[in-house]
Amino acid sequence: MVAVIIGQSFVQVDHIFIPFSNVLSDYRSFIDASGMLMVYFIVVSGWIGYHRSITKNPHKGKLGNARFVVDLVVVFLTYYIVSVANPESKGHFGDIFQWILPIMFGLYLLWDILKILEYREEEREEHKIRVRRMIITATFFALFIAFSFLYQYQLSFWDNPYPTTPPWNKTHFDFTFIIYTFALVFFYRGIKWPVKGKLPKPKKMKAKANAKVDIPFSDLPKEKEKNG
Repeated sequence: MVAVIIGQSFVQVDHIFIPFSNVLSDYRSFIDASGMLMVYFIVVSGWIGYHRSITKNPHKGKLGNARFVVDLVVVFLTYYIVSVANPESKGHFGDIFQWILPIMFGLYLLWDILKILEYREEEREEHKIRVRRMIITATFFALFIAFSFLYQYQLSFWDNPYPTTPPWNKTHFDFTFIIYTFALVFFYRGIKWPVKGKLPKPKKMKAKANAKVDIPFSDLPKEKEKNG
């Protein structure tokens, strides 16, 4: 489903990247291209993370069905964020920074909580790992909520009639938040993906496999004496 959404978006936004000179033709085109790349990075990295997690912990039982419902909502948000980033749409980057990213990471947090409850009967070490991963998601969820308030606060400069408006315009402002979003999502994936369980120690396994059993000489079967 995510692949279909990305494929359809290529048809709609190919004029941004093809030919490549369009990206650098003017500042507005550069911002549009940067925004689309940001969205593709969010979507593709999320797709990879989902595949890694669902391969190890597939849906099971009622809580698994609840996780599947969350999956469907995330797919809708994926479609929405790609559509909003399209320069020809009626949306704008503010929707992404103020609403979509906090909601998306809130759903990631809900997904992690449901997975903890779904697999709560497994061994203690695995449970600790899932809790640590949930804490990472909760931390970045809080960061994106703060990020949303910061964006709203900065927008007030453009609505304020007093001479407090920064010398740079809103296009520069959007580009700054695109860079911030790239960085936050990159660090989120970089921190969360390496959190794994303990692998079995290969030396001990090899030692067990190559272990030899010593049989006392006296216990060896004796050949039957031949009668002359």
